[in-house]
Formats: sequence, C-alpha cells, structure tokens
Amino acid sequence: MSSFNEDFLDYYYPVDEEIYEENVYDVWDNCIVLSFTSIFSLICKLIGLNICFAFITSLGNIPEWLYHLLFGSTGIYLLFTLESIESTFLFIGFVLIFYPILLFINAFKGTKILEKSLLVLKVLYICLLILCEYFLIKSEIWMQIRGLLMVFSMKLISLLDSKTNLKPPNLLAYFGYIFCGANILFGPWISYQDYQKLYFNNTKKSFRWILGILRALVLSLLFLSLSNCWAMYFISEDSNRWLVAYREAFSVRTSHYFISYLAESSMISAGFKGSKIWQDSSKWHYTVVNPWPIEFPSALATVVTNWNIPMHEFLKKYVYKPNLKYGRFYAIFVTFLMSSFLHGFALHVSVVLVLLGLFSYIQIELREFLLNAFNICLKNYPCKQCQHLHKRDSLVCRFILFIFSLLTVLHLVFLGILLDENTKEIGIYEKWRHLGFISLWIIGLKAAIIKL
Repeated sequence: MSSFNEDFLDYYYPVDEEIYEENVYDVWDNCIVLSFTSIFSLICKLIGLNICFAFITSLGNIPEWLYHLLFGSTGIYLLFTLESIESTFLFIGFVLIFYPILLFINAFKGTKILEKSLLVLKVLYICLLILCEYFLIKSEIWMQIRGLLMVFSMKLISLLDSKTNLKPPNLLAYFGYIFCGANILFGPWISYQDYQKLYFNNTKKSFRWILGILRALVLSLLFLSLSNCWAMYFISEDSNRWLVAYREAFSVRTSHYFISYLAESSMISAGFKGSKIWQDSSKWHYTVVNPWPIEFPSALATVVTNWNIPMHEFLKKYVYKPNLKYGRFYAIFVTFLMSSFLHGFALHVSVVLVLLGLFSYIQIELREFLLNAFNICLKNYPCKQCQHLHKRDSLVCRFILFIFSLLTVLHLVFLGILLDENTKEIGIYEKWRHLGFISLWIIGLKAAIIKL
C-alpha cells in the first residue's frame, strides 16, 4: 500500500530538482558555516601563537637570541601542525642548504666574482625548482610547499642583494627570519631590516591592536564566504557564459583576498604594522592587498600594484628597477617572468602572469600614444599640475578612462578564468575558445593602433 502511495504521489507531484532554489539560509548552513569551521583550528593556532609572541616581546628587553628563537620556533611549530611531515622536512632542507651559500656569496661582496656567482646561483635555483615541480617530488607534496618557497625565495634574494652593506645574519637570526611565525604560511614578504625593526623598536600595543586583528579576520572571512559560497549563489551555472566566466575569476580574486587579509591579521597579531604608522598606537593595519582598485580598475597597472603590495615592492626593488636600463619592455617582461618563477612555473599561472605583463605594457603604450596624439590626461595617475588640453575631469577624458576600465575588467576575466581549479581538466585553449579569444583580439588591435 505504501508503495502505491509513493507511486501515486510521484505521478501527480513529480520531483523536479530545478524547482527547488537554494535560499540564503541554505547557503549559510551548507556552505558558509562549513567553510568557517574548516579553517577555525588554523586561525586559532596562527593568531594565538603570534599574539603570545607579541605579549612576550612586549614585556621588556628580551635578549636578541631569544627573539629569533621564539619567532623561528613559532614558525616551525605551525609547519609541523598544519603541513605534512614530508613537506615540512623538505622545506627545512631547502632552507638549510642555502645558508652556507648565503655566507659564501657575502664573503665575495665587492669582488668581480660576485656577479658571476649570483647569476650561476639564480640559474641553478630556477632549474632546481623546475626539476622539483615536474620530476623530483610528488605533486601533492610540492603543492604544499610551493607557497612556502615563494616567500622563502624572496627573503633569500633580498639577503643576497649585493648592493646592501648589511652583514649576513647569523644562523639563529637566519632561522628566525626565514621561519618567522607571522608570515611563514601565507606571507607576506618582509625585508630583514623590517624583521629586525620589531625587536629594536617594538610597537606599542593597545586595545586597538586587538581591533586591528579582528578587522583583518572579519574581512578575511567575508572574502572566504564570497569565494566559496556567494559567488555561486548569485551567478548560477546556467547563466550567461560571460557571467559564469566573471564568477570564476571573481572567486579566484576573493580567494586571494581571503589569504591576504589572513596574512595581515597574522602580521598584526605578532606586532607588525605599516611603516608610516609604526609609532601610532591608535592605528593597526598592515596592507597586503587593496581590493577596491582591483575590482574597479582604471588600468591593469593598478591591478598589478595592488594585488600583492609587499611582493610588488620586492619585484620593483630587486627586479624591475635594476633591469629598467635595458628598456621598459624588457624590465616589465623580466619582472613578470620572475613573478612566474616565484609562483612555481605552473603552466596556467605562467601564461596568466606573462600575458598580464604583455597586456599591461601594451595598455601603457596605448595610453601614452593617445595622450601625445590628442593631448589628453590619460596616465595611470592624475597629473599634479595638469597642463593637458583635455584634463582629467573633461568629458572626453572620462569617457576614454571608462572604456579602459571596462577593457581591464574584461582582461581580468579572460586571464582570471585560467586560475580556476578546473583549468587542468578543461584546458587553456578550450576556456579561451569559449570566450572567443576576445582579449587576444583586443590586444592585437591595441598593438596595431600603437604602430600606426
């Protein structure tokens, strides 16, 4: 009888899954809560340990060796509790191998052999990372330490800088700097001078310090919910292909914002803050990312600048400026190539970064071409004392800037979809074919206009 009733109900009331629409409460219960609980343990360990470190270092004048030991030990503990044993030991091996090399390089500062040694070292290091990524190490292990190696590589390069007169750190200071608990997991890069600054000129803690940590954490969780849950809720799979592409790229960006604000909260909890507000106990922030110029961009250059501000400063100082003497195109190309190397030479990431550099260069050249041809204020940032015929607030200038903004958003969608997790299954060509290769056509048109 019960079977008859079920068949009867199925006949008159057929089950159609498409009739059911997920509501806000479903998103909260089935996605947001699960996302938050999955990282709760990580946040407690990361923030809790760094707050303990900040309290200890704020008690009084502790020995410098203890400062390095505490910071390094915090990072080691986080690695062993949050990463696999294999990946942790592999990363420690990388770190230990390069300390004698650092001492060797610094021993030859001021000599002709130094430049050749640095070049050979850089080439060997790049080859080593490529071999590890594709041949020597299991992919699942390598994926766990690739982010760790990115920050380590930047720290190592800054220590190897031949233009500084700083002495190489002793082994304990090297241990504390490299394994610094505030940025071992998610970054950001900090210079050795900034790392030392917290010891020699410790920041003054107040209730606003706690508020600064909470602010960064709330923003981090907000962007996590946008990436994992709300993007899919507002733009479903059966939407227009460009909306779906925008959703994929948006999820990638908000995922990056989540990590960046989590990194900021970690830095603040350890006592770090922006250099301009270092002595101001009422202000607590350490800017890693600036989402507003990325989501509403005026140019690709502003996106690159605000995507990872500490990394941008690193690349500008150690890559872009030293190579600018060979021309702007060469400097931009080498900078994005170095960025690709730091991100691990994954094919889809390398394609995005190299094309982002090419697109940025062509966009800059086109803006300068239009600026000179029509005397319009079209630089990435407004002139302080504008002498152009068509100033920034003119209707013509605003219209052209609006077009550039739309094209920048389009390029971000076109490139951003490659960073989605399904790219390996679908392929780069298929993803771009689905969008008609539109960004490539637009860039080709821009290049043709410049050559006119």
